[in-house]
Amino acid sequence: MRPFSPFQLVWVSLGLFLVACDAFASNEVYALVTFKEAIFEDPLLVLSNWNTLDADPCHWSGISCSMARDHVIKLNISGSSLKGFLAPELGQLSSLQELILHGNSLIGIIPKEIG
Repeated sequence: MRPFSPFQLVWVSLGLFLVACDAFASNEVYALVTFKEAIFEDPLLVLSNWNTLDADPCHWSGISCSMARDHVIKLNISGSSLKGFLAPELGQLSSLQELILHGNSLIGIIPKEIG
């Protein structure tokens, strides 16, 4: 068997990179986007870097992800003065370990999947 050429290695590496980037669970991104859409007042612009077109929320403010960067494990938006509704879709954050929301005015029921 002949060894890979540098060109082939670049293509293989790029393919692995693209697969790794697409590893984040889309339902978790959807849950976070739905939460953002349910907020009608964000005076401190805490959610301003929550780019709904970005499939990787690990760098969004208040979000902490697993070591593999494939699940949200913490949502901490305490003291953000947010006003809005607590989206039931947050229940789709199946690996969530911490939900810290104090210091906001949120209306709604904590999803049974979390509570």
